[in-house]
Amino acid sequence: MTAMVEVKVTVPLGVISGTLNHTVLTATSRLSPTIYASVRDTITVYTEPLEPPKKYIFLPLVMRQ
Repeated sequence: MTAMVEVKVTVPLGVISGTLNHTVLTATSRLSPTIYASVRDTITVYTEPLEPPKKYIFLPLVMRQ
């Protein structure tokens, strides 16, 4: 028997780019606990560099009469 499994991982704020996390998922038979399969996945966190904040200069409007 085959089944699709979706695993959703939420990375907490402040985690440094390049951080590794290893996840192991094990499926065990309901009929026999000696029948199982495991898979290991490695997750690497990549963050994109933040753009520097934009700076605005507000100049006064000068009008001639």
